[in-house]
Amino acid sequence: MSGTSQNHAKLLALDMDGTTVNNHGEISEATINSLRLAREKGAQICFVTGRSEFEMYPLAEHFPYADYLIVDTGAKITHLATGEVLLHECLDPREAEIVVDYFLRKKRLLHIKAGRFWGATLWDESVEAFARYANYQPVIIREPSEAPLTEIDSFCVYGYPSRAALDRLIEREQLNLYTMHSQPHYYDVLQHGITKWHAVSFLAQRLRIPSEDIIAVGNFSNDVEMIKKAGLGIAVRNASEDAKAAADYITRRSNHRNAIGEVVDMFL
Repeated sequence: MSGTSQNHAKLLALDMDGTTVNNHGEISEATINSLRLAREKGAQICFVTGRSEFEMYPLAEHFPYADYLIVDTGAKITHLATGEVLLHECLDPREAEIVVDYFLRKKRLLHIKAGRFWGATLWDESVEAFARYANYQPVIIREPSEAPLTEIDSFCVYGYPSRAALDRLIEREQLNLYTMHSQPHYYDVLQHGITKWHAVSFLAQRLRIPSEDIIAVGNFSNDVEMIKKAGLGIAVRNASEDAKAAADYITRRSNHRNAIGEVVDMFL
């Protein structure tokens, strides 16, 4: 990891859940004020999340406090002020069909994410609970053709047995996919090459911002590459051990106590 000057940070790449979002699933007023201050100091702010577009609806009121949004762990970048899509990389439709068909035949739960579309291969208590949390209803998929195979950004599975089964399928069928631990008990299924850092570095190049002028802040395994490769990689106090091990700096505050404010005060 290369060091960055406190006076030259130009892109602030912020993970959402467990980092910018507090334990109540909200962005606190204190964090909003810190985001405002970061912009006053000249930083471009990018929200970087494993969530899909439909999962970001509860936080949409806070979009004015950021400049860019990266969803699906790097599959899509949107300029928030104009709605312009700067990058969008979907799964291969043939490979997507193989995965959907497998989970339907095995009667296992697969979440299908395609922008504002949310599909699920079955309905269970976890799906019901998430539908209540997100205030969004999934489409229950009974045949692969019912899924938007040409538009899928990512899949998500719950629990290690489903992840292990998927890894075996990927190996057997030689699919250009991999699984990423995105939060406790959940695993995202992504196209090889799609990561948070892939998207952040793409955006930085477009903005002509060198890597040493990127501050990346995260809390979990899917943030590790971003933390390692940014000019300054930061893990919040409540981060997983692998995220902390990758970081140049670990905040004294947790996500629930405006860790972003500490970052802004110290490094911008």
